[in-house]
Amino acid sequence: MIYNNDQKLHLLTQMKKNLIYIFAFLAVITSCRNDIDINAKWEETAVVYALLDANEPVHYIRIEKTFLNTGSDALRVAGITDSIYFDTLEVSIRLMNGNSIIQSMDFYPDYNAPKQQGTFASANAVLYTSTEKLNQGGTYSLYIRNPRSGKVYTSQLNMVHNSYMLTKTNVFTLSPDQTIAFYIYTGVNAFEYEATLTLHYSEYDSVSNNLLGRHTFSWIAAKNIAVNDARVSRQIKFELDGGNFYNQIAANVPRTSGVWRTMDTCDITLYGAGEELANYIALNKPSLSIVQKKTDYTNITNGLGIFSSRNTNHDLQNLPLADSTKYYIAVSPITAGLGFKKP
Repeated sequence: MIYNNDQKLHLLTQMKKNLIYIFAFLAVITSCRNDIDINAKWEETAVVYALLDANEPVHYIRIEKTFLNTGSDALRVAGITDSIYFDTLEVSIRLMNGNSIIQSMDFYPDYNAPKQQGTFASANAVLYTSTEKLNQGGTYSLYIRNPRSGKVYTSQLNMVHNSYMLTKTNVFTLSPDQTIAFYIYTGVNAFEYEATLTLHYSEYDSVSNNLLGRHTFSWIAAKNIAVNDARVSRQIKFELDGGNFYNQIAANVPRTSGVWRTMDTCDITLYGAGEELANYIALNKPSLSIVQKKTDYTNITNGLGIFSSRNTNHDLQNLPLADSTKYYIAVSPITAGLGFKKP
């Protein structure tokens, strides 16, 4: 059949309309499909947290697991103990010298560890523990095996050695406008240090003078104390700020009528972080960039989490406070209303 120009134009127009209807129909059909699976296939993954410290009498490894349940609310599933804990695991660490095992320590589950209430199951907190003595020097390997699945998780760390406090004192002295410096020798394999200050005070009834109780509070007094070369022991310093010291007392001691108080002793505790822990802290610092996405840190093969070492220094404990410091606590505008007695 031969078409004239008007017929050809009408036919092309009709074909365009038909194509539009077809495309619209396909779009509707496609948009109505809602069976796309956005979840990847579930894979067993252990989440491990452990900080080994040769100066501690008990060592802990926290092991949990990720979960996926497409048929229920995630918050409800998180509250089920079986969703976050393995029912059986083989857990050990090994002190290695090249390919040779010098020491092997098995860790066993403790189901009685306290756990705060929250979103996740808190009936039993499962921690794997050991009381064997750790070697301060050397390299430890982590070995975790699930006998049901056969999956193995591994990691490795270099133990942090002891640090030594060079600044020795028998009494703690700090005024509100003062900053005092402490010098230490770092431990080998310590990449960063943090100092915690702990104060102990007593509370008495203002009428009978009977002791009502003894109290303690702590805060991080100095953090991110960098070590330039962790391969050797070197001298570094950290500072305690007087203004922060008195503000922390005001923030942690309640204003209570009918009592008077004495500030008794002070502890300065120093923590040295292994390389993995220092990396973990660095990657989790607040970002100053407009790009807030951060890389998740893990050094667990086949899993997630951190296996690292730290070292605790208790050289400066139970230091009595100087009379001058007790006086400032009693009369300083920051802490004067807390009922601390002058010496």
